[in-house]
Amino acid sequence: MDAEQKYTEVEEFEIGDDLFYKMKEWGFLRYAIPAEVFYNIDKIPYKNGMTQSFAGVAHDDNSNEPTYFECKVLRQDNDIALLFDVTILTDPDDYLDYILKNKSLSHTR
Repeated sequence: MDAEQKYTEVEEFEIGDDLFYKMKEWGFLRYAIPAEVFYNIDKIPYKNGMTQSFAGVAHDDNSNEPTYFECKVLRQDNDIALLFDVTILTDPDDYLDYILKNKSLSHTR
C-alpha cells in the first residue's frame, strides 16, 4: 500500500547584500530580527513594485531588554520576498505608531 506524500510549503525570503553586511555587527540580533520577519512573512501582503515598512521587537540572548526595529520588505507575486533594510528604533513610541497603523510584526514566545 502506497502512502500519499504530504509536505509543508514554507515561505522564504532573502536578505539584501547591504543589509547582510550591516547586520554582521549586531550580535545575536542578526539572527533574531530576520527570525521575526520569517515568523510573519505570510502576514505581509503582496504589493508588486512597492516596498513596505513594518516594525517589530526582538530580544538579544544576552539581555532581556527588547530591541525595536523597523524593516523594509519587498514582496511581489511569484517572487521570493526581500528583506532589504532594518533600522533599530531608539524610541519605543515609534514602534507603538506601527502598532496603531496595523504595521507591526508579532511573534508569541
